[in-house]
Amino acid sequence: MDGPGVFKWITFQEILFLFISCSVLAFLLRSQDSLEFKLVLNVTTEERAARENYANQKFPLRNEKLPLPIVTDLESDGQTDVILVSADKVLNVYSRHYTPSYLGHHGIKHSNKNVSLLKMSRVVAMTTGFLQPYQSVVQVRKQVIAVLYSDWTLSCYNHNLKLMWSKKLNENEIPISSEASLLVSAISIKKSPAGVILVGGRINGNYDNNNNNDNIGGDSDKRRMRRGAEQEKIEHQKWIPKLNQYKRKKVNHGNTEPFTPLLIESPSHQHPLKVSTLRRNSSFSLPVGVAYDSIFLLSSGRVTSIGPRGQFNWQTDTEADWDFATDTIYSNNESPVGGAEGGGDKKRKMEYDFVSESFRPSMSALALKSYGKKDHILLIGWYSVTVLDATDGSILVQHILSSPPLSKPVISDFTDDSSNDIIIQTQHGLIGLSLVHRSGFLHSTILSLFIGFIIVLVAVYTRQRTGFLMPKIKEAQD
Repeated sequence: MDGPGVFKWITFQEILFLFISCSVLAFLLRSQDSLEFKLVLNVTTEERAARENYANQKFPLRNEKLPLPIVTDLESDGQTDVILVSADKVLNVYSRHYTPSYLGHHGIKHSNKNVSLLKMSRVVAMTTGFLQPYQSVVQVRKQVIAVLYSDWTLSCYNHNLKLMWSKKLNENEIPISSEASLLVSAISIKKSPAGVILVGGRINGNYDNNNNNDNIGGDSDKRRMRRGAEQEKIEHQKWIPKLNQYKRKKVNHGNTEPFTPLLIESPSHQHPLKVSTLRRNSSFSLPVGVAYDSIFLLSSGRVTSIGPRGQFNWQTDTEADWDFATDTIYSNNESPVGGAEGGGDKKRKMEYDFVSESFRPSMSALALKSYGKKDHILLIGWYSVTVLDATDGSILVQHILSSPPLSKPVISDFTDDSSNDIIIQTQHGLIGLSLVHRSGFLHSTILSLFIGFIIVLVAVYTRQRTGFLMPKIKEAQD
């Protein structure tokens, strides 16, 4: 019998067998969920800006690096903005809603080139915050942007990047050397709720004025001061409390608690790090009954995970390496610092400055979702960005950078898709990468349906030709 009537010979048991077979094959050949990076923000540093603002006219040194971008909802409208200062000292606000949707990139929402007026100073710190106190849930508060320059000039901009006010906090010629910090708070020190901006910076000096003895809290008659040392006083000028600390006096002195003894020692079989990626945090503490793994990144790109009791978990080789660059620079025993002054290799001196002063590899804990568990690792090397699974060390996604990174990454959701994104500051600009999650469900479903269709065709063809699945077809017809 020809035609579709042959399907009536297939029994329920055979259909169930085909369904189970298709399910097993689909499970074995299923497609895993994948991640990929999508470029959504690209700000390029112009060569003119590098020549005008960098001492070596190529790249920023340690004290010339720009503040990290800020990801926040500036206008409280539910749209996340990216606030950054470019190399030519222009303040910009980028938002995804100000570019064609089919591109998926971030465009300039607001721009203020008035920042470029301060050509003689460099931006050392930037922050945002609310000056208005919180009153109710329906209140719409807009943040302000505070920018601090190396000459202690503080400028405040509103959410539209219009200059609200600018003031030089220090009239003395003592610039900020390397580090500064800002804090915008809605706390009021006057009757009117105006808010405050706290400013702090680091200056170079000779810290040799030992006003206090080693015994903190001792008798006042034991306190000895150097002859001619001036007393400090707190001044109030236009409601700006200012503590004159420019005499470089030591404000506190003491001894720290001893560190805990060494528990684990593992010798390294490779060259040590030329650029340190380890940071000490004395305030870090673990709750009782909770233990964490220790993860180490070498300059060769090898990542090793050690358990809380010293057991070996996993080890993975990645492309997030930088040893080829450091080995070339440190190949000779002589330091290129003195050789450049005596007519040595200036190119090698510049490469040495870039590796020692500018380049910064990093390793960060990463959560794929904005408020998810940090069970992934983000590695950034010389030319590569890699995401690892902290459970087994498997490589999930890798991306090639156009230039080496200069600072630690900014991890936040600036695409409003509930997944964390990454902003990396590189030698030639700034890039923003969005983590896109690709589900393998559709591919697995199509594959299982295709396999099931093939099995059904083979079964029908076999029944028609040989009668292997159901012998004696004629008896069934009678």
